[in-house]
Amino acid sequence: MPVAFLILWLVRSCAMTEQLGSQALIFDQGDNIKGVVSRDDIAELCVKLLEEARAANKTFEVKGEQENQATAENWDNSLNNLKHDDKKSPVIV
Repeated sequence: MPVAFLILWLVRSCAMTEQLGSQALIFDQGDNIKGVVSRDDIAELCVKLLEEARAANKTFEVKGEQENQATAENWDNSLNNLKHDDKKSPVIV
């Protein structure tokens, strides 16, 4: 019987708003940030993370930064600074 491993990420958003998206996103770990983020931006983030190997097995918080626009450089820097979750047993489906 084939075994499939589930690679996942967990996004914990701050308070979500109905505002238009495309703000820069701030990522952090350890339940350290407070703020708001657009539902549009969280949806876009989740879709992009489906193809982003650097996000695998990471849990992180997200908030929007109203002063800046989202860029590829913001995303790269944010993802590169995240730590992997502690080693846990793989989920087998």
